Amino acid sequence: MAFSPAGIREALEHLVDELVERDVAARITIVGGAAMALVHAPRPSTRDVDATYRPVEEVEAASAVVGDRHGYPPRWINDDVAATRPTSNRSSTAVEFGALRAPRSSSSGTTQTSN
Repeated sequence: MAFSPAGIREALEHLVDELVERDVAARITIVGGAAMALVHAPRPSTRDVDATYRPVEEVEAASAVVGDRHGYPPRWINDDVAATRPTSNRSSTAVEFGALRAPRSSSSGTTQTSN
C-alpha cells in the first residue's frame, strides 16, 4: 500500500479522531517521505508515515486501531526515525534557517549550546 498526500492526510485525521476519543494529547511530527509528499508535489506517495511522537505508547495503540479499522499496514505510522535523533537535551543544531536545521558535527570542536 502506498499513501498519497491525500491518503496521508486522511490517515492522520483518523488518528487524531482516535486520540481525541481516547482523550490523549499527543505531539506528532511528520518526517521523511511522508513530509516530502505533503510539502513537495514531486513526491507522489510513500509506503509509510515516518514520525516522531509522544506519548509513544498511546499514539501506537491508537494507530493500531486506526490501521485495523481502515486497512492500513501494521506500523503505518512509526517512529523508527527516532533512533537517529540525539538523546541529549543539548542542541546539536549548528545552523538554522526557517525550518531547515543543519546538525553540528561532533568533530567540529565547537561547544554545543543548551536549549
